[in-house]
Amino acid sequence: MEHEYALPIGTLLADEYRIDSILGAGGFGITYRAHDVKLDIDVAIKEYFPRDFASRSNTVTVRPRTRSEVEQFKWGLSQFIDEARRLARLQHPNIVRCMRYFEGNDTGYFVMTFEEGRTLETYFPKPPQQRELDELLTPLLNALEALHATGIYHRDISPDNILVRDDGSPVLIDFGASRQAMARRTQTVAAIVKPGYSPIEQYDRETRQQGAWSDIYSLGATIYSVIAGGPPPDALSRVRNDAYVSARQAARGAYRSEFLDAVDWALEPDPDRRPVTIREWRRKLLPNPSGRAETMATRFEPAGGAKTLATRFFGKSEKAADTAPKQPSKLRWPDYVLRGAALVMLAVFLVRMFDGAEKESAAPQPAALLDDASERNLPALAQNPEGVWNRVELVMRRLGHLRGSGTASISDIRTALKSYQGAIGQQKTGTLNQDTLNRILEEGVELDPYSVAGAAVEGRWFFEKNQEGCRISTGATRIEGRSILTQRPVLEFGRKRSYSEDSSGDTFDVGLSKSALFDTSSPVSLTSGTDHQILKFDGEDIVMGDTADGHPSRDVTRTLRFHEGEVILSGTSAYGGTLKLSYPTSGFEKAFRAMAAECGEGILYWIDDWGAVVRDSNAMLWRTMAYGSEEEAKQQAMALCVAKSESGGCEQYASFKEQCFALSAGEKKKDDWASGWATDADVEAAKTLSAEDCAKQGGKNCELILTFCSDGSNEYAP
Repeated sequence: MEHEYALPIGTLLADEYRIDSILGAGGFGITYRAHDVKLDIDVAIKEYFPRDFASRSNTVTVRPRTRSEVEQFKWGLSQFIDEARRLARLQHPNIVRCMRYFEGNDTGYFVMTFEEGRTLETYFPKPPQQRELDELLTPLLNALEALHATGIYHRDISPDNILVRDDGSPVLIDFGASRQAMARRTQTVAAIVKPGYSPIEQYDRETRQQGAWSDIYSLGATIYSVIAGGPPPDALSRVRNDAYVSARQAARGAYRSEFLDAVDWALEPDPDRRPVTIREWRRKLLPNPSGRAETMATRFEPAGGAKTLATRFFGKSEKAADTAPKQPSKLRWPDYVLRGAALVMLAVFLVRMFDGAEKESAAPQPAALLDDASERNLPALAQNPEGVWNRVELVMRRLGHLRGSGTASISDIRTALKSYQGAIGQQKTGTLNQDTLNRILEEGVELDPYSVAGAAVEGRWFFEKNQEGCRISTGATRIEGRSILTQRPVLEFGRKRSYSEDSSGDTFDVGLSKSALFDTSSPVSLTSGTDHQILKFDGEDIVMGDTADGHPSRDVTRTLRFHEGEVILSGTSAYGGTLKLSYPTSGFEKAFRAMAAECGEGILYWIDDWGAVVRDSNAMLWRTMAYGSEEEAKQQAMALCVAKSESGGCEQYASFKEQCFALSAGEKKKDDWASGWATDADVEAAKTLSAEDCAKQGGKNCELILTFCSDGSNEYAP
């Protein structure tokens, strides 16, 4: 197999891995067969290579294609590393093992065991016998159950990602977790779905609706393809007009009726109608050694009865759905699905937490939440029973132990809690002890999209205005660590219309989170990549930190402007342990500028950057950048020249805003040089313009001397 972007055959990585061949290539990586020259064994090596925004130079080095894609590239690399770490923690005979991660060629690699075998589709060129399938599925289901117990989902199960070794044992390869994360960030749906094998929820870039049931669908589709000679119709077409032929009909009764029914159950288009866990599905899919009848796990329907798939996906009225004949839907394909397919899941699995809504009147009373004597001794539960159980319910839903989008009773939540306790190896009591509660509080939770009614939308930020002033805000997308919350953490900036235009003071209100969430005796920081800013507590709110001279720092607002993706606000939880809140940056700059245009442009000081250049008598350039105003930048550049120049004669040379500065020089006469400088928002354009200016001054063969940009990036010296 050849690939135009791949490393040359024979390349030696980390002085010990020789590239022998290419096993496969996708949108975000390339997988090689390599030989460990030190241990004399073959391995598989996966290289981070997002081909849509990366290129290879000097045949090996991987680089972002443009300056604007640097942060995106780095973020994707961090997801790639995270996948390697997750795989490294797993040691299961039927899951490919990650043995090592290393960096090189400005990208990342992880080394996996090289699995000899055939893909499932080549292993079974014709439909297998029932016994053969049972023998293969038993270890596969065990592997998936172990995977799901750790909170990891494969997300790309298909016949070509299941290898069968020579001894007949299967192994799962090529996980799709990092691809999912990258697709979510880059707005790419095609990279994370495999028509016929991906469930409907995977067409939504937001991963919070996916779970064990998603992998169950994909494995069900894989089984279907083996017994029927091809996969079922893709999930999107099934929502529109389901032409699915049941497994029983497609296989013509060649397999156990319970087995075929289990395949159909796994391939339900509606995620709420599928098995919740591997354990639940296994009971019907595989023969029961005891011969006793197994009962299906308890299922929870939405309040008011189950809604049809068309109703929940497309908003069709319940009345119409109730009166419609029971036949494949003939709904017309909505434009919004054709444009992106991501809105398909908008009405599915609604969770009513973190939206500020009041609890329904039928909510259980506190006394009912503490019906076990041991629970009354848990401090957090005794102090805030409703908050604790809200958190428990949210985590149970997110992990798939509690299904349905309606209001859950305390009995429903306790039943789900039993399932969770079983998954983490605890006794299934349905009551909380301190260890169980700690585990639940520490579970990472993806939150539903934040929105503000009536506000203007800029990416993931919302802009509101009224007679009093303006406000921009965004909500946390994920919570990791111990926390009991009844409202979503929100990051916001507000500006009153009565503020003066003095740009030197704190001219807007800031709330980065609530102090009550954290242990205020420990520091809280905002992190983007490798940058960390220490924040401070101000009453109920967490706000921006100070500079060395005691003034509010611009680092937070500049980070929100320049960093692509998400920032992490982290500290010590008020309940012990680390607490991390993730906030999106997409749309921040536009929302902030809209606030400035409406309520005073003086606040642009906090996001606009100025740079300045001073030249001394020896033509040495002294520069500063990333200051809030032109005058501030000029003063600092002059002070730098006066303090450090050996020749003196410092004079202002150039100042620029939100741009890159470039200087070129060329020979004019013998021992006489001409120079030209220019600024532009794009560093390459600035280089070209500076060379043109040099030529206008009479320079010959003008060459670039240096460039630098006001955001501190892309500094260049030939």
